[in-house]
Amino acid sequence: MGFLKKLLDITNAELISVKDDQERFMRGTNEENVYKSTLLFWLSSKVSIALRKYTQTFEPIDITNAIDYIDQPLNKYDINLFLLHGHTSNDLCIQYKDIVFCGDICMSS
Repeated sequence: MGFLKKLLDITNAELISVKDDQERFMRGTNEENVYKSTLLFWLSSKVSIALRKYTQTFEPIDITNAIDYIDQPLNKYDINLFLLHGHTSNDLCIQYKDIVFCGDICMSS
């Protein structure tokens, strides 16, 4: 999240996001309860939060014009957007033909 605002400013790109994450974008704080897939990841998240003095922050992002992924704005390019629930609650994935871009969702598989 730390570089998202800068990336949007530099590229003038449109933001496609998960509606549930938009409040966090405007707040400028990372989700503290991210590791959800296994007990070990959940416990490591709680320890990390307990040891951290301050919540991780980033420059707030104006999401006024953000596009909800559910509207499938890239369908015209044969690109499908969908959610998987991996180590975070809203992992947005991109599928083009038989290729899937899933970020770090597989880290806890």
